Amino acid sequence: MNVLVFGLKPWEMVDERTGEVRRGEVLEYLDLEYKEDSDKYTGLKSFKTGKPADVSLSHIPGVYEFEMRPMQNKRGRMELGLASAKFLGLPDFEKVVINPPSSKKTA
Repeated sequence: MNVLVFGLKPWEMVDERTGEVRRGEVLEYLDLEYKEDSDKYTGLKSFKTGKPADVSLSHIPGVYEFEMRPMQNKRGRMELGLASAKFLGLPDFEKVVINPPSSKKTA
């Protein structure tokens, strides 16, 4: 899937049981191939996913091809996780066209 990565946030926490410091990073992105049109939401949706240490990103913001795969989370549940990211290019924000829903005002 092609995505626009627009944010990367590092996190850190101390495991209360072991005292071990855990660190990671969370990616924020727009799936450029997914669009929702419903009564409650219109447009592109943002998503978050953990960034594995072996996946590198050269540019943020940047357009990437993500490969997602089923992975087991720390609670033992299956979820889609990031397997790889291929840099496709820098975003061209001048070409982005936003068409907001029309709002009709009545007098």
